[in-house]
Amino acid sequence: MDEKYAGFRELAEQAKAQKERVLNAGTGGWEPHSHKLYKTILPRMVAKYGPQKGRNMITLLAYLHASKVGETAPLSIPVELRGWAMVSNATITTDLGMKEGTLIELKKALVAERLLIVRKRPYNGNLKDYYLPFYYPYDGEIVSDYLFG
Repeated sequence: MDEKYAGFRELAEQAKAQKERVLNAGTGGWEPHSHKLYKTILPRMVAKYGPQKGRNMITLLAYLHASKVGETAPLSIPVELRGWAMVSNATITTDLGMKEGTLIELKKALVAERLLIVRKRPYNGNLKDYYLPFYYPYDGEIVSDYLFG
């Protein structure tokens, strides 16, 4: 195991356990991922942050869930990174049509709400952000490497 990814697998296991609970919760026929994000978390974020920021937080969270490295990832990607999203700020801002300042603000809020863990590690010679999105606030202390100043 590469030391720079120490703890990544354990954190990803917590996110995976959440996913399993969401998928096996007797959802009554609706897609649990969308239901949890849009029917449970979105109203809470809109009430706390306002309609635009709350909506954008959920959009970013859903995007990061969709960008996670899966079990069938190429062997060149370390196994510790399965369940984490490795997407550049430039890709996110282009794909979601937002400014980088907005993205940083949204990441700060999601970290503070315990819905996202962000780690910085080198990858192919460059410092990269690694994202671990959750379906509901994770247990324990905030474990992101930084809280965006």
